[in-house]
Amino acid sequence: MLYFQMSEDEFNQLNRVREQWGLISSLLIGAYPSNPMEVVDSNELLAFINAQIEAMEAVVGAIRQRGVMKQLTEEKILAKAVCEIRLLLSGYLGSNVDADPSVRIAAHLAYALHNDALAVLEGNRFSADEALKRVAAVDSLLGVEVGSEFVRSLEA
Repeated sequence: MLYFQMSEDEFNQLNRVREQWGLISSLLIGAYPSNPMEVVDSNELLAFINAQIEAMEAVVGAIRQRGVMKQLTEEKILAKAVCEIRLLLSGYLGSNVDADPSVRIAAHLAYALHNDALAVLEGNRFSADEALKRVAAVDSLLGVEVGSEFVRSLEA
């Protein structure tokens, strides 16, 4: 069974929709061949039903979306870390930066993957092949073999 947290306002909105469905069923119970509906025509009733469906879908959709947004996945946690590392090390990007080589490599690796990390955070996919090409390209920028080692380690 799934449980969703909802606000009091959302509960009240759903309760109003439930009460409106009760009104509809009362109208329909009173409408049979020898006692046709005279107060509400079928177009008005359909519009009323559609409005109630839309109201219910809006509330349920908001609750579901909130539940989805709260779900943290391992991928999102790691993606957020890559984005934060990229921001923290952005001053170490470039080929003429005077800094510890490991810090420069880390900055370039984070930069190579940050757009892919953003895609994960937004719930989108990215091309693993293209990401690995960008990681391997770090080698030519910095004259190291860290990117290609990274790629090889994933292929093993």
